[in-house]
Amino acid sequence: MSRAIDKPSRNGPNYLFRESGGSRLNRHLSVYMPSNRNLERSYGAIATALAFCESRNATLIVSDNSGDPEKPRFWQGRSEALQYLENGPPTALSNALNAMRKVETPFLMPIGDDDELGIDAAHTPVDLASLDENYVGVRPLTDIFLPDRGSLLSRSFSIDSETPGMRLREYVMKSDGDNTGYYSIFRTRPYRSLIEFFAAHHPTRGAYCDWQLAFALFSFGKVASDPSVVFRYNASGWASAEAIAATNLKSYTEAGLPQHFERCWLLLRGMDLHVFVCRRSGEFPVGVANTLLAGEVGDLTDYGLADIVRNAENCPPGAADMAQKALKERNPTVKYLIGAGIAELFVPGLKVAYINFLKAAAR
Repeated sequence: MSRAIDKPSRNGPNYLFRESGGSRLNRHLSVYMPSNRNLERSYGAIATALAFCESRNATLIVSDNSGDPEKPRFWQGRSEALQYLENGPPTALSNALNAMRKVETPFLMPIGDDDELGIDAAHTPVDLASLDENYVGVRPLTDIFLPDRGSLLSRSFSIDSETPGMRLREYVMKSDGDNTGYYSIFRTRPYRSLIEFFAAHHPTRGAYCDWQLAFALFSFGKVASDPSVVFRYNASGWASAEAIAATNLKSYTEAGLPQHFERCWLLLRGMDLHVFVCRRSGEFPVGVANTLLAGEVGDLTDYGLADIVRNAENCPPGAADMAQKALKERNPTVKYLIGAGIAELFVPGLKVAYINFLKAAAR
């Protein structure tokens, strides 16, 4: 069933965004959106997110680096619930950081400028102000759609496990290969700490890292389900095998990586999570972090190593042999260092970069 969200007309009389119903001081949620699309192509995303924020006494923060002069002229001053940042920085990551750093509420939610946000009034919303501290966030109902085909599937679930490792396993199982859970409502402090660390220290800072970031976030705490919040994810980049290949290739090349890097991605997913988990400034005490590294994080790294062994003919010479050696290693740090050596075979310079990444976690 389609969950299309009504978008206020740009020209009609119903396009009169109102002042939100509560004080900024009482707001608990900010939705932040880096936007590179022009006015026409980003209109649906901004309009629906703004209507949502007005209804929920939240703030929408848009960082615009589109260069479209009509866009700020249209949106500036449209609503008390909108914070519009004109002339955003040029890259996707820096533009996202520009918006995220303006968040002043205890919760935030990222959204893309081709997605949509709405409300299902049939469900009672989760009260963020009284959300138990054991919960790191709230997952909306996700409606995956294509502009020319409508809704494809909807997904809604909570993460209820008591331990970080079991929460990680639960997210892997319930997400079923769909990482739209990344676009959830999270507590600002742990989310911002993780993203700032990633932006400052990750070897590539690539957009392909969304899975490992989501794994870290969902391991931090339980996640409630709130189907009253409808996040519509535009899956145009994943609509066919050709589109998937093009999307993946773009995410690699924009990070300065070669096309054959795909074979290394699963390994680096586990290695990235290794670093996120053991950050001294992170969410876990040393004992909990070590349990994760020896358990679920190690399993993810082994999954990537096994993929290299299975696809030895598509990997640089020597990569499969090193992967087999790493699979036998039980010390998580030694396994990580062997993985850094494998990464070097794919992209010269990654070994040193990944060693420095691990060192940054200890500071």
